Amino acid sequence: MSKTIVTAVLGALIIDDKIVLVKRSDIPVWVLPGGKIDPNETAEEAIVRETKEETGYDVKIKRKVALYSSSSSFLTPVFLFALSPLSLEPSAFDKTESKEVALFSPQDLPYDIVPFYRDWIKDTFENKPYFEKHITSITLFYIVKMLLLHPLIVGRFFLMKLGVHINT
Repeated sequence: MSKTIVTAVLGALIIDDKIVLVKRSDIPVWVLPGGKIDPNETAEEAIVRETKEETGYDVKIKRKVALYSSSSSFLTPVFLFALSPLSLEPSAFDKTESKEVALFSPQDLPYDIVPFYRDWIKDTFENKPYFEKHITSITLFYIVKMLLLHPLIVGRFFLMKLGVHINT
């Protein structure tokens, strides 16, 4: 096990060979459900809680997929879990966090998904054994490129990192 301190989790909730994605309320992009691990909470407890809050689905963990980390302060070390639903009928989800919840084929992901999530979803569907990966693609060049291509989204991301949340 890595000595990396993991403070966040993401869940790849798979239903009928499709992935559940959440359109965030504060930054209008599609993401995997997840969030920060609360004090005195395990990563496993956190992903079950976060997925319920953001999607309405009660889930069980199928397996821990990977630990992704980066030298960049823009990516918190995160565990990715493969999840399955306990029921195909979700309950209400927290509309302050999630604007929309939808199923997508892994071959037909939305344009406005966090770019590196495409690879992480692929990792989940490949059923590889647990692994750890250091992400090197989040560089200053990458951030400037994203700022030029998506100024509103990147601007809202930086505001969110500073604690200013704009819900739409």
